[in-house]
Amino acid sequence: MAEITLQIRGIKELRTSFFRAPKIVSRELDKGIARAMATLERTAKKESPVDTGRLRASHRTRLGNLRGELVPTVRYATFVHQPGVTRNWKGNPWMERTVRMKEREVNKIIQKAVDTAISKSFK
Repeated sequence: MAEITLQIRGIKELRTSFFRAPKIVSRELDKGIARAMATLERTAKKESPVDTGRLRASHRTRLGNLRGELVPTVRYATFVHQPGVTRNWKGNPWMERTVRMKEREVNKIIQKAVDTAISKSFK
């Protein structure tokens, strides 16, 4: 039987791309998460109820490796947000509203980050 040899061109570059990919993907996704969280924070501040402005000003975004968290830091935020925490309080769930309002936009931001990560990893 005849021996057939195939030469794969670009295999070194492909190996290099696979080696670099996790760092690139992580960096690009972190950027996307930061953009998404900024969008959520802006909207949450607009949606939060205002009496003195302290609740609105207390929103903080915490970013970590492949994660983001948006929290109001005043102690009474839960009491304002949740219904039934105090007597006859219907609640004002501005954080839930924010997520519903911005879900599509956040998904687009993250998808764009994924697309960028893939294109940069394997160019």
